[in-house]
Amino acid sequence: MPRIADVLLHAFGHNLVDGFSAFLFAATGPGAMTLAIGTAAKLPFDQIAVWMFAGYSLSGVLTVFVCYLYRQPFAFGYSMPALVIVGPALLQLSLAEMVGAYLVTGVLILVMAFTGFIRRATRALPEPIVMAMVAGVFMP
Repeated sequence: MPRIADVLLHAFGHNLVDGFSAFLFAATGPGAMTLAIGTAAKLPFDQIAVWMFAGYSLSGVLTVFVCYLYRQPFAFGYSMPALVIVGPALLQLSLAEMVGAYLVTGVLILVMAFTGFIRRATRALPEPIVMAMVAGVFMP
């Protein structure tokens, strides 16, 4: 366990600035992206506000619940990579279609997890193939 003097010695200067800038980016980045995507998709402001509220509040509630359940520190947050994927899709699909696609995808993933399909698929696919598929999702 570190001594208090050691913690205080390293808690200032560039460490404090690095931590604060990471916090600031993580806390405001998804909100700014949501505003930009919602505005570009011409969503009403109340829908954008609900979207932002759900993203931040559900992340917080899930963090508290899982930390309490497992007695370990976890952090759940608003996903910026998901927003990068949602942005262009929302310009082509309606919000209802996007929500429906998310719900159907969630149910399919749940079914695949309970049947053991995901475990078998992960063992069968080589890691470089998986990484290439992930990279391909984010390429234009």
